[in-house]
Amino acid sequence: MQIDVAQAIKELLYKSDSVIIPGLGGLIATPVPASVDYVQGSVEPPSRKLEFNENLVINDGVLARFIEEQYTVSFREAVEAITDFVNEAREALERREIVEIPEVGRIYLDYQQQIRFMPDKTNFAVDSFGLPPVNFKPVVRERDEGAAVGAGAAAATAGAAGSPPPGPAEAAPSFVKRNLPWLVGLGAVLTAVVLFIVFSGGDSSPKAPDKDRLNVSPKSSTENQPPADDDAVAEDNIGAMDENNNAAAGGESSVAEAEKPAPPAEPEVKEAFIVVHSFKNPRNANNFYNVLSEAGYRAEKRLWNGLQRVGIIFPYRYTTEIDSMKQVLGPKYKSGPKLFEELEE
Repeated sequence: MQIDVAQAIKELLYKSDSVIIPGLGGLIATPVPASVDYVQGSVEPPSRKLEFNENLVINDGVLARFIEEQYTVSFREAVEAITDFVNEAREALERREIVEIPEVGRIYLDYQQQIRFMPDKTNFAVDSFGLPPVNFKPVVRERDEGAAVGAGAAAATAGAAGSPPPGPAEAAPSFVKRNLPWLVGLGAVLTAVVLFIVFSGGDSSPKAPDKDRLNVSPKSSTENQPPADDDAVAEDNIGAMDENNNAAAGGESSVAEAEKPAPPAEPEVKEAFIVVHSFKNPRNANNFYNVLSEAGYRAEKRLWNGLQRVGIIFPYRYTTEIDSMKQVLGPKYKSGPKLFEELEE
């Protein structure tokens, strides 16, 4: 009978919080409460997050007993099926291939020969299994102005009916409050009229003409003109001063331009080949090459030292830009990116 160990692992995760695969590692399911994303406007149901621990390799017998019950085989046959599954997975990992457990996740080796696990989106929480994310929108409530006005009028009527009529002392302040804008405007108009009368009246009596202005002949135009020689000398001096000032200003500007340092030249754009993963199987190399291309990178694949080196061509001006890109690629693809020139022989 053909025993599907991967299917047994998936079914056992619905019933147990951890499933140990002897010789490979353990899968641990941690409860995750429901979450609300106010930005996307969605509510995620409760679920269980899967994590892989390669240190849990001791056989606890849970997986073997589950296979024994599901497939009606002996405990020894179940252990042998698990051992064959682990050996095949180990060989695939050594070939730099990805071991996939359907609807559970994928296991692979990173650039530092560490086992990594990428879980699928399957919800192993039985209580919330099958619940999809719920999208929501904020509820906008419009205020009923007619009802508000009616309530205000009713309150005013009730207050008027329950209170005694105001006396003469109370009526005067209310009159001032009601007509305060009109009183202020009237006061401003009266003030403007008074100011106009005061400052525009003046002395309207006619004045006698000035005696000094009578019977005085106007001076000739020649008496008011200075000597022509003085004007010429002054103009010559002014022109000479302007020329000297212009010459001095030109000299200072030329010296300032000569002393001003030239701006530093911008370094030219170079290209670097950053290796993200290395593969022995060409098919896996092509798959990861397509992943990088779909992510918008300029993917590159080179054969070196018997392995397919897959990475990106990165244009840069400064070496710090290469370090920044490595820090982005490392967590994103769970690897240790290196330059092609940094690879060991």
